Amino acid sequence: MLSSFLRHLKSRLLLPILVTVLVLIVLQVVIALWVTQYRVDGLVDDVQSTLLNGDQQVTDSLGKSKQTISLAIDNLSSGTENALNSTLSAQLGEEQKRVEQLLVESLQDTANAMANLMALAAPNAIWDGDSPRLTRLVNDLHRNDMVLFARYYDKEGNPLTRFLDKRKPKVLALIKSGEGRGSFNKLLNAAVKDPSVYVVDVEINPRGAVIGRFVLGVSNDKALQASEALSGRFTQLIGQSKKEVNQAVAVEAQVTSNAVDQAISQTNQISTKTSETLKAAIAQEAGSLLKDLSSILMLLGVIIIVLLTVVFSSRVVSKINRLTDSLNELAEGEGDLTQQIDIKSNDEIGDMAAAVNQFVIKTRELVLQANGAAEKVSGHLRELNLAAEDADGASNRQEEKMSQVSAAMSEMVSTIHQVSERIQDNLVNVDNIRSAANDASKISTSVSHSISDMVAQVQGAAETVSNVSELSAQIECVLDIISGIAEQTNLLALNAAIEAARAGDSGRGFAVVADEVRTLASKTQQSTESIQQQISELQTGVAHAVTVINQASDRAGKEINEIQRSDDQIQGMSASIQNLYDLTNDIAAMAEEQSQVSDEISHNLSDISHESGITSMSVSRNRELVQALDETATGLKSTLSRFKV
Repeated sequence: MLSSFLRHLKSRLLLPILVTVLVLIVLQVVIALWVTQYRVDGLVDDVQSTLLNGDQQVTDSLGKSKQTISLAIDNLSSGTENALNSTLSAQLGEEQKRVEQLLVESLQDTANAMANLMALAAPNAIWDGDSPRLTRLVNDLHRNDMVLFARYYDKEGNPLTRFLDKRKPKVLALIKSGEGRGSFNKLLNAAVKDPSVYVVDVEINPRGAVIGRFVLGVSNDKALQASEALSGRFTQLIGQSKKEVNQAVAVEAQVTSNAVDQAISQTNQISTKTSETLKAAIAQEAGSLLKDLSSILMLLGVIIIVLLTVVFSSRVVSKINRLTDSLNELAEGEGDLTQQIDIKSNDEIGDMAAAVNQFVIKTRELVLQANGAAEKVSGHLRELNLAAEDADGASNRQEEKMSQVSAAMSEMVSTIHQVSERIQDNLVNVDNIRSAANDASKISTSVSHSISDMVAQVQGAAETVSNVSELSAQIECVLDIISGIAEQTNLLALNAAIEAARAGDSGRGFAVVADEVRTLASKTQQSTESIQQQISELQTGVAHAVTVINQASDRAGKEINEIQRSDDQIQGMSASIQNLYDLTNDIAAMAEEQSQVSDEISHNLSDISHESGITSMSVSRNRELVQALDETATGLKSTLSRFKV
């Protein structure tokens, strides 16, 4: 049995547990001893602390008694001081008030007496109107420092004296704070409101009739100062009394405090000696207790280790060895997943064996499913490989088509650029035609205006020629008259010649004159006929000219109409040319836009061709990956086929 026990001690599972238990037992013993020692030390400290606390309580009690005594002495001192202070302060305060009241009343009585004396001394001076005498009385009265102001008034209230001693600071202060007209009125107004000033107003009536009044203002400052000085002496007396009382109380308090301190010192010495003796006794008993406790704990540890070894050997290690042997058979075989571990136990090891059996069943199902999935994956990979080959061919064809489309698009872009250039040239030609049409329209308008001006001038010339015809008719009438006159002159000359011939030599001169007159009449008639003939020719020419001018005017009117119609046609043609120009411009813009779109399409086709190349490479890569996956699936099937399911 000992050899079996020693063999189980070599178990890799049991040995760490036993070592751990041993360490725990040793640790438990150490902790128990440390805790016991700690508790003993704590007990010693508690006992010592209790003694010290008792000592401290006694000391504190004595200290509190000392403090109570000191506090009582302080309270006695403070109470005595307060009582003495309050009693003396109350009595001395009342005495101060009585003295102050007596001083003020004495001052007021003095002021009333002075006012009455001044009133008695004034009647004769008032009756005599002797203001200087009254002023001397007032000046003499101001020799008294208590007097602030004094003034005589007549029965109507008019001042009889005006003396005011402004050398006194109190007078200046009252004038500054007072109200009214004049310095004295301000002084009187402020004095009535100031409690430190006593004002006396006395009537002057020596024979029962009031002849005036006297006003006197007296300061109470000296009486108040005397009262304050008395208060200071009273305060000094109270302070001296409190000081002497405090000194007496302090001496008694020091004697009591020394006695209490001596009692506290003796109590501390006794308590310290008792604490040291008790601590030594407890330490000796604690050492014996620790030795006995360590022996008992070590014996219990050995017993626990033996019991654990026996229990683990029978309940755990044997079952674990059987489980290990079964797992080794499963691992070292041909992957037979049909085997089961035959361990029947209701403990954790039995649960572990059942879990391993369940794991083997699940693994067998997974291997079966993996075999089926590998078959399916292999079939899908073959289909995917075919699809990848088709995609690769389609990608190559797409790349070829894209190259053709890109080349055709490049040609179309070149053609569009040529069309755009031709349209731009056509646009320039249309613009030139539009400019020429505009120039023709302007020239036609100018010619129309010129012909209109010429027609107007021709019509003016026709009117002028008509006027010439009318004038020639009038000239013809004049020529008829001249011709008649010439015939009459010729007849008269003939008659004169006949009469001269009848007269003989006396009428010879008259006959010469008559002959000259007849010759002149003949020339006049000839000239008249010549002029008449020229006028007839002129009238014929004028009539012909009028006819020609009218015909030219009619033709010019027709030409103007034709020019106007031609101008309208030119305007219509110009509008059509403008429309053609706009249309050509739009076509040029559209051609330019189409050229840009074509360039963009060509660029996009280049990108698509590039992306198509990338797609083709991706398809080729996918084919390679599919082939690699097919090889991997084949290897997986080969690996799974080694398991026996």
